[in-house]
Amino acid sequence: MAIVTVVSPLGLPTQPLQGVVVAAGVIARLRGWFGYQQRQDINAIWLARTRCIHTIAMRMPIDLVWMDKNGVCIRVEHKVSPDSLCWCGKACQVLELRCKQLTVQPGDQCIIHHTQG
Repeated sequence: MAIVTVVSPLGLPTQPLQGVVVAAGVIARLRGWFGYQQRQDINAIWLARTRCIHTIAMRMPIDLVWMDKNGVCIRVEHKVSPDSLCWCGKACQVLELRCKQLTVQPGDQCIIHHTQG
């Protein structure tokens, strides 16, 4: 598990988001939310090394935060519906969130803090 904090270029304070799963491997990236939809302690999934995601077999809409290699937000998509295919050619990673869990705007930097467990 991990915690994500958002750093705004304007220095605006943000609340850290807890309950983030880091999906770094191929299998974890393919699985995505499929194994976590029912777990209320999971708020987001951080997908490393990807610029394309799917929401096949999802039962809930999600928000997407597309980021460059430094975690700087390039684009945000809200309420992406189940059974969608989404991509961002400039992105290197994406944060998939339960809707309205985190306020992020293009230019903000998302920083992941790994925790134990």
